[in-house]
Amino acid sequence: MEDSPTGAELESKVASAFVRLPVKFKNQKTVLLNTIRYANVQQISHHSQLFLADKHKSDLHLISFSPMLIQSLGGKWTLLAGITPTLASDLKEGLSSDDFLLQASLLASAKLNDWWTLGGGAVYTTQFGDPRFLPAVQLRYRKDKHFINVLLPSYVNYLYRVGQAEKLRLGIRLETNGGNFNVINSDYTEAIPNTINKIIYSRVNMGAVVNLQITETVMLEAFGGLGAARKFKLRDEMDKVFKADAESGGFFNIGVILTAPSKGGADEG
Repeated sequence: MEDSPTGAELESKVASAFVRLPVKFKNQKTVLLNTIRYANVQQISHHSQLFLADKHKSDLHLISFSPMLIQSLGGKWTLLAGITPTLASDLKEGLSSDDFLLQASLLASAKLNDWWTLGGGAVYTTQFGDPRFLPAVQLRYRKDKHFINVLLPSYVNYLYRVGQAEKLRLGIRLETNGGNFNVINSDYTEAIPNTINKIIYSRVNMGAVVNLQITETVMLEAFGGLGAARKFKLRDEMDKVFKADAESGGFFNIGVILTAPSKGGADEG
């Protein structure tokens, strides 16, 4: 059952950052790509019939850790397998199992020649809001200073290496992004008779990407542009859904990618 609130305006603000640390093992066939991500999501509703206040803000937090195993199988084949435990909550009360999500991916790819790699598999993800299994297609192209990296339905990424040192990389990216947050019910009108326990959103981001190699071990990445197709839902304990759309608007993300020197039993790179 779905309702569309009328006369409401929805504003979405997202501040996020990530750190990525790849670990390359001595066998030269195994890489563990570790990503830690934090996002603060503010969903601000104006003049909504669903909230008591004329302006209502939901302050949401996401923390995830994503280890991705990249294993060469010999010849042209590579296996990619990853899990992403995620905390997604408004953190208003003590944590419970409802505040945690588990996402996963499994892909196999083949190197067709010196430039092209093609692969496929499946992902279990909240990038469209509600957790779901989706087929995945991977495409990579690298030649001279050009690099194309595609993983559908998640992202399309193109980078161009600038200068002889190639420390600066400029490009464009399109990605889907979403969240599924456990919340504590408060400040809702009689239009919502049951307890709200989920805030769900999804969007498509598109814009410019800049990668800058600061040192041998540190790279900065900035990604900014336009966020579109912004969808917002409230779900109550009876699975009734209240939906709204937000206007397109700008966004900006910044991340740090670390490559640690080799130590002991692993060669990190």
